[in-house]
Amino acid sequence: MFQYENSVNGKMDIAKVWELYSDVSRWPEWDSDMEKVELDGAFVAGVAGTMFMSGMPPLPFVLVDVEREQSFINTSTFGDVTVKFGHFIQADGDAMYTLKHTVEITGENEAQLQNIGQGIAKGIPDCMAKLYELARAE
Repeated sequence: MFQYENSVNGKMDIAKVWELYSDVSRWPEWDSDMEKVELDGAFVAGVAGTMFMSGMPPLPFVLVDVEREQSFINTSTFGDVTVKFGHFIQADGDAMYTLKHTVEITGENEAQLQNIGQGIAKGIPDCMAKLYELARAE
């Protein structure tokens, strides 16, 4: 298993954060690896979509949990590998928030999981910094 988490905190507009999360067409604004993201319905648990990432085949995903302005979790499975992405919002008071992104990868080949995980994890700090800049409260 591979696990990773990263967080950023500061004064943010929670409505902006949630808009950036729940409108999947905006994911490329804060994740430079994404070219396009499509969702086959509303941003609710159980809905499937597809991520189109630079230099990779389309990657299907499913929203497995969505709590408005609190969190969402999506998973992608290919072969015996499952990648679970968590996105969490914690209120710290006075328009201060902590955003935490997690990655958990499971499967049978530990070396493969570590390789995939390290490739994913290296871009997360930049994604979170962009997300913070887009949602920062004045």
